[in-house]
Amino acid sequence: MKRILGICLLLPFLLPAGNSENNLIPNGNFESGLKPYWFGGKFQEGDGALSVIRENAPEGKSAVLLTHKNGKGGTQLLSRPFAIPDRGTLQFSFQYKGQGVVSVRFKEKRNGKIVNFKTVNGMSLTFTKSLKSVRQWTKQGYEIRIPENASGKDLYASIYSAIWNDGSLAFDDLRLVSSTAIAEGRKQNMKLVIQPVLPLTEKEKTIYKPMPDNGLRMDYSGNCLLRNGKPYFWISDGDPVGGGQSGVAEAWLGRLLKVSIASMSPPSPRSVRKDSSGDLQVVPRYDTAMSMFSLMRELYRNKIFSEIYFQDSYLYSPFRKYREQYPDLAKAFVTGNHFFGCEPGDPNGRKLLEYQKAFLLRYTKDFPFMGAEDYRELGYYPNHPRALEVFRNFAKKKYGTLEEANRIWRKNFKDWKNVYPPHLDESGMLGYSAMMRLRNNALKQFPEMYYDWLICCTEDLTGLLTSMAEDYRKWTKAGLFHDMRSHQLEDEKYMTSNPELLEGLFDMTFLHIGTTMFDTKGKALPDEFLDHTMTELFAMNFMRTVSKKALMNSELIVSDVTNPTKGADYKDADLGQLIGRWRFREAVENDLSPAKPETSIADWKTMQVPGIWDSIEEFRKIKKAWYCKDFVVSGGHAQDYRDGSRKFYLVGKGIAQSGKIYLNGSYVGEVKGWSREYQFDIGGLLKFGGVNRIAILVDGTTSHSHGLRFFIHILKDSMMHEKILFAEKQYRALLWNYMMNGYSAVNLWNWNTLYRPYMPSIVDEINSFTEEILPDARTAKSRVAYLYPYYSARGLPFPRAKRFHDFMEYYKALLFAGQNPDVMGEKTFVREVRPEKYDVVVVPYARYLYGKTCDHLRQYIQKGGTAVVTFDSLVQTFEKYQDSGFADFANIKVGKEKNGGKIRIGSKSFEVVKGDVCGKFGYALIAPGAEIMAVWQDGSPAVAARRIGRGKVIFVGARCDSRAVTELLKKDLPKPEFALKTTKNTGEFPALERKIRGSGQHQLLYIQNWGGTTQEVEISLPEPLRTFTATPVLGKFENLSEGRYKVCIPGGSPVILQLSAKGIQPLPVKKTVAERTAILNKIAELNIDKNGEKGDVLFMSELAVFHRNVGRVLYPDLVDAIQSMGFGTVERPEAEWTPENLKQYKMVVLSEACSNPYAPSRMGNARLKKLIADVVEYVENGGSLMLLTYSGTTVNANARLLHELGRYIDLSLGGLAIDEKNCVFGDPLQVKGVKMLDHPVTAKIKECCFFPLRAIRIGRKSAMKNIVMTAKGEGILAAGSYGKGRILVSADLTWLQPFRLELGNHAELLCNSLSWLLRNPLNPEFIRTFKQNRFLTTEKMEKIEQKEQQR
Repeated sequence: MKRILGICLLLPFLLPAGNSENNLIPNGNFESGLKPYWFGGKFQEGDGALSVIRENAPEGKSAVLLTHKNGKGGTQLLSRPFAIPDRGTLQFSFQYKGQGVVSVRFKEKRNGKIVNFKTVNGMSLTFTKSLKSVRQWTKQGYEIRIPENASGKDLYASIYSAIWNDGSLAFDDLRLVSSTAIAEGRKQNMKLVIQPVLPLTEKEKTIYKPMPDNGLRMDYSGNCLLRNGKPYFWISDGDPVGGGQSGVAEAWLGRLLKVSIASMSPPSPRSVRKDSSGDLQVVPRYDTAMSMFSLMRELYRNKIFSEIYFQDSYLYSPFRKYREQYPDLAKAFVTGNHFFGCEPGDPNGRKLLEYQKAFLLRYTKDFPFMGAEDYRELGYYPNHPRALEVFRNFAKKKYGTLEEANRIWRKNFKDWKNVYPPHLDESGMLGYSAMMRLRNNALKQFPEMYYDWLICCTEDLTGLLTSMAEDYRKWTKAGLFHDMRSHQLEDEKYMTSNPELLEGLFDMTFLHIGTTMFDTKGKALPDEFLDHTMTELFAMNFMRTVSKKALMNSELIVSDVTNPTKGADYKDADLGQLIGRWRFREAVENDLSPAKPETSIADWKTMQVPGIWDSIEEFRKIKKAWYCKDFVVSGGHAQDYRDGSRKFYLVGKGIAQSGKIYLNGSYVGEVKGWSREYQFDIGGLLKFGGVNRIAILVDGTTSHSHGLRFFIHILKDSMMHEKILFAEKQYRALLWNYMMNGYSAVNLWNWNTLYRPYMPSIVDEINSFTEEILPDARTAKSRVAYLYPYYSARGLPFPRAKRFHDFMEYYKALLFAGQNPDVMGEKTFVREVRPEKYDVVVVPYARYLYGKTCDHLRQYIQKGGTAVVTFDSLVQTFEKYQDSGFADFANIKVGKEKNGGKIRIGSKSFEVVKGDVCGKFGYALIAPGAEIMAVWQDGSPAVAARRIGRGKVIFVGARCDSRAVTELLKKDLPKPEFALKTTKNTGEFPALERKIRGSGQHQLLYIQNWGGTTQEVEISLPEPLRTFTATPVLGKFENLSEGRYKVCIPGGSPVILQLSAKGIQPLPVKKTVAERTAILNKIAELNIDKNGEKGDVLFMSELAVFHRNVGRVLYPDLVDAIQSMGFGTVERPEAEWTPENLKQYKMVVLSEACSNPYAPSRMGNARLKKLIADVVEYVENGGSLMLLTYSGTTVNANARLLHELGRYIDLSLGGLAIDEKNCVFGDPLQVKGVKMLDHPVTAKIKECCFFPLRAIRIGRKSAMKNIVMTAKGEGILAAGSYGKGRILVSADLTWLQPFRLELGNHAELLCNSLSWLLRNPLNPEFIRTFKQNRFLTTEKMEKIEQKEQQR
């Protein structure tokens, strides 16, 4: 997620209407021409001009125009510096048309000269905005806060604007008005008034009736999450089954697939409005809370517990536009954090945070739900006055005097109030790249102050979360959790949630981390990618070790499986050899000539592909660029193309931010997204045996890291790997690994496919053993401790931060040696680590540690422990960044730094590469009298060991990989839980995680192969287990006698052997009952395209956004009824919903359970409008449309399809329908439809039941009619003719769900609807038979569940 810098706000609605005397910009309307206040023109040999235009100016008679033609340079406009106030806020506004950039450059008069004004951190202060292309005069405005360090300065500003490429940019009415001038037109003393969330009144308490007990109990009071009093492995769904990214459409499917928790985000709890006195009133939106509570109740009815998470984003907040007007709000709602907009350190901010939760919790007092997260994905990286004051007090307490702080920080602050961390932007004007440069410079030049800031923020956040927990617990006894990402990033916003500091504050420990599964097609998995997986295991291990609570991964995103060898395979096979240097040039507007092979590109610059251009200073300001490359494809491939035996594709991944691809002058296609994979059939465009030109016009006008990001190749279809879906194999490996590592639950965000019929069997398989295995897996301890420097490393390892491999080399070595080390932070280390508990402690690259940690490590060694310490470990302590003294303690010091080479351990040599954490190859050691365990090529010591007291230090002076570490420590590590050896050399280091977990009588031997090749291994059970009965669970084990077994383990897969004590019956593996399997198979069958004798009905196939399914799988009864009537059903992607294609179908079905895939940022307004326009044309020509919408007021329920269709048929949505007397399941929002208009769809319909909905409103000109209504006459279903066709619109889609179709007359309503839309009369016998033969009902589901409980 982007970091939001919200101090400079886009606020067109706050533009001052003030008169010209308030304008600080002289002649900002250009009425007196340019001189003497303005100047400029073409630059850098550009072909352009600057002029004043006297026609069509939006204000007055004049405006200024910048023009430029193709070629070098550009055209610029500059103002002379003018005086501005030294404090307060400025309103910068103008009108413009065209495209370009505009800036306000801040200056100061110093010693009689006007020079650039610098921030406290040395950055020139400039406010810059890119102006998107517009054809009409457009008003634009921004609010700019003058930084505090400008106070007392003789401050000036100047305006700068420029254009490049081919185009123009016109300005008029440029204004810069101070806040004092604006305030004259505003009412003073406007207040922020937060109306309290009130407890339910006695009457409100009776609105909802108690839910029937669903028979399930959840208990997280211990270290495992219990189900009905027993350990259980819970599958949670955050997307899409009933989760926060969706609606209720998938709830029935969640139950069928054995989802037991749904993680959900409530909608905005607040309505913001000004009252007549100008005060800003914040009032609760109980309608959104009620819809959310209805969703929670429906999930509970389907045996799914709700887990709620909260977020606040500055970017999307309704408060954003009021922030500068109301000082109290500016303190309460802050910028810079990630999903943490409210400031709990401010009284109003704390009220708003409590408000956020209380509006929903007021309804849930006695309702059985799991609980809530205080925040999901919280990133704390503050830059506001309270946080700065907290830091100053932190420093005062730590250092005592400012002189001492300055000495440690190497700064020269004159007063505590001037102390300002060097990585922060007090202006709020810097873009992302500038912010990162500022942060990187601060870390490099002033690491002591930067680390102090991080530690202070972490402690501050812990205090803030404590206060928020107190407020939460006023409202409910339900669990409280905290989603911990806690990992590294480009900035450190996530690491401030320190798991060790937060331990004990929450009811469970939530880890937020995704997964990356690989499939190398049997080839070795490169270490670089193996390390990605290791960071996930490392984080899981860290949480398990430092916490005593039950564990859950609170957001585990599942996408496609990656084949990391694909890039290497493709590079070798690439017919065009496209990886390497390309020609590169800034793009000229509307100039497509580079795409043509005849255009010379010989004098262009070059750029590496893959790569990014804005990381190179020379190209940093470029917004659009051409990548071009000329290549030859051998003429020998021509016959393959001509005879059709082979297709030729352009395949690649990632064009940031988007790119249009041309081949030999012809347009190929467009790619949007830095990680989007693409594939285009280009055989017809290639010149076999001749020179080809590939040209890509890349647009980088938004975000950062622009360019061709990953790979791009030309391949024959025979060279390409198929796309690998994350499916049964991967889910089985993933979920077993979590259980065997002590986790009770995993919250899956399934960005792959909605229908996963194998999930019940995996859940049953794992839970056959959870009761016996999970408690031990949760509490199991290793004899090896891994001390991870959480603060020094700035969070848990994370691949994107690009500083993790060094840590993973030691973790891999220990894990694959069978040690399963306990990874811990400093607090846990000091509390838990003793020689009698841990034989070995590994401390890699822990440059900074607390003094008490260093002291404890010394004591551990002296009392008999073995410590493995690398160079760049225990260098300084956090107290005052002084020498830790460890080198003197060990009497081993670093000497000359090495620049590469090899080390020799015994008779084996190992290559040494430069570390990504330490940034070095290593050192020659100075270790008089020590045992030398490894040497560099020149014979100098690389690893030395020394006995100290009863223990030993092994000091590693080389940056070792896991193979070297394995060899180095093989004599010092304790014996693994069981012996394992590979029997065949695959050329790949065996990446085998192994462990035995369980109670005394039932245990599981588990091995997971994280590599790519199949490993054949021989295992030997420990002596006490050799009498146990061995029963394979996963994998084929060959009994070699005497506790020895052989098994083959495919890459990416686990094998499991159950061990049962002598005379004890092995635990049976629970099989999914036949009835559930039959239902799953039936649904799969219904989702196969099938043509019907009477014609076909069209559904939309899954949308590309997170593989969102909007088609048949959501409506099995609907599909079953259509097919039973003799019609077929097919699914087609949105791109194929064209007028020509639609003609062939009898009916089309559009469904919007979740608005995400239809949102402007996903489908886009233009595509959505075209989709509906094409469907309307189809209906007008005689087709039929069924539009199903979830229109409740939960998150992502915006009914975009209905609203767009409503523009044609004069139909819209009103308010939420509520009827306490006519409702189902004791829920006043689950209204009944009891009023029927006489219509074929409502024939013999007396009553239907619906989920929360907004009532359909019919316009005066509409041919539509509300045919099903509430008792109050609110519309639920509307039907009517449009042209020659028919339309049925439903404001609810749950009535078609399997566990609700049995309510009221839903089955009849379904059959009547299809009969009318398909113009296919039905007899009563069909409806009766359809009802009798339904394959999935509540009654059938309950019988299946009862049968499963009896197993």
